[in-house]
Amino acid sequence: MEFGKRFSHGAMLLVVVSCLSVEAGMTGVAPNATTPRATNVTTSPAANVTTPTPTTNVTTPTPTTNVTTPLPTFNVTTPSPTSNVTTPSPTSNVTTPSPTSNVTTPRATTTPQWVGNWSVKDAHGAICMWMSFGANLSITYLTDNGTERTKVFELDPALLRLTSNCNSSSTRMLNITINMGPGWAISLAFYRQSGKYSMTEVGAAWVYDNHLPDAKSKGFTTETKRENNFLAQKVALGNYYTCPDPLSVTPDAATVTLWHIQMQPFADKAGGKLGQAEVCTSGLSAGIIVAIAVAGVIVLIGVIVVVVCVVRRKRKTKPYSELENE
Repeated sequence: MEFGKRFSHGAMLLVVVSCLSVEAGMTGVAPNATTPRATNVTTSPAANVTTPTPTTNVTTPTPTTNVTTPLPTFNVTTPSPTSNVTTPSPTSNVTTPSPTSNVTTPRATTTPQWVGNWSVKDAHGAICMWMSFGANLSITYLTDNGTERTKVFELDPALLRLTSNCNSSSTRMLNITINMGPGWAISLAFYRQSGKYSMTEVGAAWVYDNHLPDAKSKGFTTETKRENNFLAQKVALGNYYTCPDPLSVTPDAATVTLWHIQMQPFADKAGGKLGQAEVCTSGLSAGIIVAIAVAGVIVLIGVIVVVVCVVRRKRKTKPYSELENE
């Protein structure tokens, strides 16, 4: 409608101009005739040129949304294989390894029968002792909560070190150092008298350390037990002890147990050798000793009875034979 109004105004203006030109005596087309057409050209489409229709596409481009929100970016923030890293499948094998049970419960700790062999030399390098035995040390102690407990230490011969000065000709002290820390040891004393010797002393020393972590007592402890002889008989000088059964000595809280014993504490008196064996009666059970004694008495009584019967029989048969001859 705006365009129609402008066109009507232009037409009216053209009529007025033409009337004025007639009145002025103008017969041809005046220069103004060209101008009204020019105005129509410039004014008729002017509104369409100043407000172009596609200018909205320039201010809001369609593909710019793809730049602000890229499609593949979500794969980077949440990668698919990361779940395997946070919860690896084989970690259960590391926390509960299958062969660790063999370490916590070693097969040899139940009743190991270790037996060591040692030769002890004097200050001049000559052998003065021969020793062979297995050993353990058990300690009875009170725990922190007041309960009594006994712990047995099986002594590996590789952990034992035997020493003696061998200076005295009548008394020999054997020191057995246990490689469990300072203060752990066993001692044996031998006494020689009138061509025979015996074992007269057994001692133990230990420390309430990390080997007895729950012990109420602390520090170093030593105990010794003395007797005339821990065996039933004395052994001739030049021979050696041999005991097939265990020998246990309990000074007080400690108990020293030896087995498979072969001891020659005076080897220098036997030319540096063991000599002949003498079985220690402590290695024989009381039942066997009693049985042997009873059997010996029975045999002796039987022999006496047989002898008496034979003698009486001879005495009775002799007179009858003499009478027959007469």
